[in-house]
Amino acid sequence: IEAAGLKINLLQHAESKEDLAFIRLLIAKLLCDMKLVTSFIFNPEEHPLDIPITAFAGEEDDHCTQESIHAWQPLTSSEFKFHQVSGDHFFLHSDQSQNTIIDLISKRLIGDKS
Repeated sequence: IEAAGLKINLLQHAESKEDLAFIRLLIAKLLCDMKLVTSFIFNPEEHPLDIPITAFAGEEDDHCTQESIHAWQPLTSSEFKFHQVSGDHFFLHSDQSQNTIIDLISKRLIGDKS
């Protein structure tokens, strides 16, 4: 499976026939999800989201540009907030900006506007 710049060979993790059956079922479900996601067309002019959006990006991310992150702003009729943190596309890992992200999300959930 390849998605969001990540390649995973799930079959290499099968240690039994049951594992293999589960992995095949999982792959089938993931493919259905991917089909749904890729076929969805959102029209923000018809239905902007009435919820705040907080977006994050890693400073060294080579998959997402600031422009693509800010493209989320018109999708809400509420507040949009953008945070750029140290790290790459997988900045949430503990060796990058995990604690920073957890702190920012916690503050956002309790209503802190900083």
